[in-house]
Amino acid sequence: MSKKNIINLRCISVRHVICVAALILVFGTQPRPARADCVECQPPDCILSILTVLGNHSAGESLMAGHMSNRFGQYRDWLIETFFTDNVLRAMMMMTEQLSAVGMYQMFAVGALMDAKIQLDTQRLFQELQVQAIKDYQPSDTFCYFGTNIRSLSASQNKGIYNKMALNKASMNRLMGESSQGSAGGNDARARWNYFVANNCQVFNNNWAPANPTISGLQPACATSKSSARANADVQYGRFVDYPRTIDVDFTDGVSTDDEHDIIALSRNIYGHKAPSNSTPFLTRKSVQEFFYDQRAVAAKRNVAQNSFNTIVGLKSSGTSSGPAPGANNTTEYMAAILHNLGLTDPLEIEELIGENPSYLAQLEILAKRVYQDQSFYANLYDKPENVGRTSVAMRAIDLMVEREMYESRLRKEMLISVLLSAKLEKTYDEVESVFESITATNR
Repeated sequence: MSKKNIINLRCISVRHVICVAALILVFGTQPRPARADCVECQPPDCILSILTVLGNHSAGESLMAGHMSNRFGQYRDWLIETFFTDNVLRAMMMMTEQLSAVGMYQMFAVGALMDAKIQLDTQRLFQELQVQAIKDYQPSDTFCYFGTNIRSLSASQNKGIYNKMALNKASMNRLMGESSQGSAGGNDARARWNYFVANNCQVFNNNWAPANPTISGLQPACATSKSSARANADVQYGRFVDYPRTIDVDFTDGVSTDDEHDIIALSRNIYGHKAPSNSTPFLTRKSVQEFFYDQRAVAAKRNVAQNSFNTIVGLKSSGTSSGPAPGANNTTEYMAAILHNLGLTDPLEIEELIGENPSYLAQLEILAKRVYQDQSFYANLYDKPENVGRTSVAMRAIDLMVEREMYESRLRKEMLISVLLSAKLEKTYDEVESVFESITATNR
């Protein structure tokens, strides 16, 4: 603060003291009766007084205006320079700086708290997701039943289709008289008889009599009965085809088996017992050509019927324990374990039921039927919802496979019915055709 301002402040203080003292003297004096003396004023004096008063009033106004202007200027200078600039402004600047520093420190603390909260929430979320993943992605044993035993299913199905096509080709070669077949030279019956005597003959058939064992029954044809496992295999469909879940038929390995020969012999007794003549002469004649086409039409109808038999054999033909998936070579052992849980403890019984190399039908039966006969399957459903959902999806997939096989079976049935209907209408068609021919001949 300047020296001038200090002097002005002191003067103002002295004036305030004088004013207060004057007020005390005025209000502290006892009132007295007023007394007035009238003096007669002369006209010149009155005029002079008026002029003096007017002059003093103007001078007083000027002095008062100047004094007030000076005082307002001083007050403005003091308010702006002394009070605001020198004191308030600096204090506000320091206060603002302090508040900014404190605010930034507080924001740092708040940011640290927020960062800690986010970090803790993230760690908790990771831990929850980790626990949930451990819970959700831990498959149950029930689900593994399907995943393990389905590994060789596709390979076994493809092998079954190949075996079916091989049987179809063998039957058509016989009906068409291929050079490698006995029917080519009209020796089909002789070849089948020789096979029967060598492999399927049972001497106790054909009214065998104990009193005359050497001349009764089939003793004249075959000296001794053949193995009971192959006896009458060429005629017993229920025993050798319908009952077993796996038939030792595999045309992919290049090794012939007894079951393969017996199945072919059985099919020849069921379909096309009498092979057509395959030495038709005079094929250039129209009448012979018509007979030849009739013969081929019969062969085609037989092939449609035999296709169902060949399909069943293909479904039950030897499958494979291996597959494209790693570790699929032990599929048979895992399927045997399922049957073991059902009470089949003897390995020979298990092998008799599903075979050494389970067929496609045997594998599908285990997945679609045998698994659900184990009571532990239902107990294991008390599991995590995710595992139950996975098991449901696997069951639905197996169900779709079964439905697909049923659909293909219906297609074969539809084809058989259509061929049967066509054969039934053939006689009626011939009658109608002969009537039309007679009418045409009459009108000529």
